[in-house]
Amino acid sequence: MEEAFGDGPWLLGEQPSALDLYVATMSHWRPRREWFAAHCPKLHALALRADELPQIAAVLKRNFDG
Repeated sequence: MEEAFGDGPWLLGEQPSALDLYVATMSHWRPRREWFAAHCPKLHALALRADELPQIAAVLKRNFDG
């Protein structure tokens, strides 16, 4: 089954939205990033891009890397 969402770098197109932040956050929960990488590579790539957004990078790092 192919992941179906837009052609832009983000879920809704060219600009990040709250949905992208949600994907980044939920991918840290069960079944975790490894599952997303194996089963949902587009969402996994999107989550990795969202991790790098300066507005949220520190928050994600503080809550999921520490």
